[in-house]
Amino acid sequence: MTIRRKISFVLFAVLVVPLGLFLGYYFAYEPLKFQWLISSVESAKTATEEREAFTLAARWGRIWELNRLRPEDLPKRAHHIRGDSVLEVEWLESSPWTGQPYRAYRRVLDTNSLEILYVDYRE
Repeated sequence: MTIRRKISFVLFAVLVVPLGLFLGYYFAYEPLKFQWLISSVESAKTATEEREAFTLAARWGRIWELNRLRPEDLPKRAHHIRGDSVLEVEWLESSPWTGQPYRAYRRVLDTNSLEILYVDYRE
């Protein structure tokens, strides 16, 4: 292996591999992770499943806002949810394509499980 080829290989490893890892993390891993979190929060059927989903949501992302929405304020994808008020969980992280934060909507089964979502980030 010539010196020029070794230098090219090292430059590739130092410049291109980290760039590929960065793009893979932000454009593949993070959107898949949040789609899974959103589906687990929205599809919980029992209070125990809801508590587990909220625990994962708080552990794997930074919860930015918790909002109570009226049925008329819901977006199109959440119109199927029935109830007086619907919880909107909004993460600080946002989609790399749209720039919109990740959001999950659900009717809360057990209000005690909401305490899990209140995380104090001051340490």
